[in-house]
Amino acid sequence: MRRLFLVLAALLCAAAFAFASLAQKRGSGIFLQLETPISATQAAQLSAQEAEETQSVGFCFYTILEGQRLTCPDTGQTAEVTVVPVYGNGGLLGADALSWAKGCVLDADTAQALFGTDAVGGQQVVLGDETLPVLAAGPALTPVALISAEQETRLDRCVLAGWDENGGQTAEQFLFRHGLSGEILNFYPLLVFVRNFCLLPLWVLLLSLCRLAGKRARWLGWLVGLTGAALLGKWVIVPEDAIPSVWSDFSFWGHWLRAQKENLLSIFAWAPVERALQMEQNMIKSVLCAMAGTLAAVIGGRR
Repeated sequence: MRRLFLVLAALLCAAAFAFASLAQKRGSGIFLQLETPISATQAAQLSAQEAEETQSVGFCFYTILEGQRLTCPDTGQTAEVTVVPVYGNGGLLGADALSWAKGCVLDADTAQALFGTDAVGGQQVVLGDETLPVLAAGPALTPVALISAEQETRLDRCVLAGWDENGGQTAEQFLFRHGLSGEILNFYPLLVFVRNFCLLPLWVLLLSLCRLAGKRARWLGWLVGLTGAALLGKWVIVPEDAIPSVWSDFSFWGHWLRAQKENLLSIFAWAPVERALQMEQNMIKSVLCAMAGTLAAVIGGRR
């Protein structure tokens, strides 16, 4: 029975890492809430300027319009969705097709409600007085339609590509060089916490191995423990901004913890876009799997 729990712990640990990797692969680490919205025309000018930078950053500007109604002109079916006008790299929000074509991308459930199928090739939807071609449909947690932003559409949010341990500085530089200002939401610390938390079942399993080895010889238990700690220690992620430049500066930790608290509170108070919701969901699944794996490892490692 104990072996069964140990195997279960290993499987849950693997699942935790898989969900964490999925969150990183399908998400982005930095979201911006702009103080002053910009138009899609201004975003196009900004895009041309950013392309000339030696270290350019991929981005996508967007806004969120809740409670919008889509209509299928052929069937007359309607659906209420959250409309997200975007300009830039649509792939950052799960709408790759919008990076090179004008139209809209629907969630699969909305497509099914409007057309009776999620095979949307050649379909159109009406939003207000505008008719949009449907470019693609895919899974989503909420009814959503990502659309190409019109020239005068006001965009008050932005997502930057990739995960960067210096993501806060990258975002600040991006805002500064384009004369923008706004709040920075950095998901990288959350990802670091999740990935480090995934190691918890392995630390418990290592403790169990140390006990077993120690029964044969004390030196063997110490050898297994030190070797395992060295290997697992290499997987622990420590953000650069969590390392003080002067170790005797004890005020550093207070400032760092306050900054992390403010960042987390901003994230929790923020109305996320669909792709961010999926990222957060995968992080939660990862933590839950790690907790269950730790419990299984504790039960399996008992004498």
